[in-house]
Amino acid sequence: MLIKWIVLLLLTISGFLFIKYYKKGPWAASIIFSLIIFLLIAFLLQIKISLDYSLSKKPVVNLLIDNSLSLESNLKQIHNIQQLSKIPSVKVFYFADILSENTNELNPEFSSLYDSLNTLRNKVPENESIIVISDFQDNYSISSFKTWQNIFPVFLHDLKPSNDLIALYSVETADYVQTGEINQIKFLIWSKREIIANFIIQDNQKIIEKRNLKLKQGFNSVLIDINLDKNGFHLFNFEIRNPLDEYKNNNRISKLIMSIPNWYQILLIAGRPSSEYAFLKRFLDKLKWIKLDPKILMRKGEKAQIDNPDNYQGVILLDLKDNQLKDFLPLRQIIKNKIPLLFIPGLSEFAEFRKLSGLFTNNLYMD
Repeated sequence: MLIKWIVLLLLTISGFLFIKYYKKGPWAASIIFSLIIFLLIAFLLQIKISLDYSLSKKPVVNLLIDNSLSLESNLKQIHNIQQLSKIPSVKVFYFADILSENTNELNPEFSSLYDSLNTLRNKVPENESIIVISDFQDNYSISSFKTWQNIFPVFLHDLKPSNDLIALYSVETADYVQTGEINQIKFLIWSKREIIANFIIQDNQKIIEKRNLKLKQGFNSVLIDINLDKNGFHLFNFEIRNPLDEYKNNNRISKLIMSIPNWYQILLIAGRPSSEYAFLKRFLDKLKWIKLDPKILMRKGEKAQIDNPDNYQGVILLDLKDNQLKDFLPLRQIIKNKIPLLFIPGLSEFAEFRKLSGLFTNNLYMD
């Protein structure tokens, strides 16, 4: 009922305005009448008129391309992908041992996929996508894989030859091991089918382990124990071989491992009982590669004697005054032999430290 009265009112107003202005300006009267009639029709039909517009910006896409030797057979496909760098909204990055925008800076013998991906994700805005083009074999990363947003993998493994039978996928071992102790290394090996493969371990280019492995189809987990009898750095090469496997770029992984002595003998001398001494003793006792020789002076006038100073790889002096040592000669010998020396004055007066400080060189660490 209300709609009828509104329509009648609008018709009455439009007729009145048309008659009033027709003689003065026929065109103006016709325009006003037409506008009112249009609004009336729009009201009755519930026509909605809107103007929508938006400003769009092309999204930035980051290409992360594997430049390691394992993708050597895919160079032609990768070269075609590199042409996308001519598009302004596409940024191209490469990785092998490091992440770079220039392939000339890379060592293709290594593949640090996880490190490079984590670095790039922290480098570019979160809303930018990263397309990773790789065979996803990592043999050099320090960090582990993290789950990120807007990352899209593109696998190139299907471009390899069909006679790719085996691959050394990963090696898990500690970067630091103890000399003379058994250390276990975990290998993950992929095999296309059941096969017998030769597994070789080289330490500084010398073969220390060689065995035949019976591999099943898919991934195989292999545990091997090694014992390093020399201190220092060891460059290990782990390699899987089979005569029928012609694609060998994914059969070898290198790993640098440092072997430290069975134990470091540390001399700890405290001039008095204290919480600092108790903490150091408990802490150092928990380190299996440290053999602690603790000495504490309990009585007034008691003096400490350092015997066989060359047996120690480090010396800690805690709350010790100069008159609490029987002989300064072993201390001078320690400094002469450049054995690391840590002096913690504690509650002793600074003057006491000054009496000892003339002995010390750059091997002194003062808290």
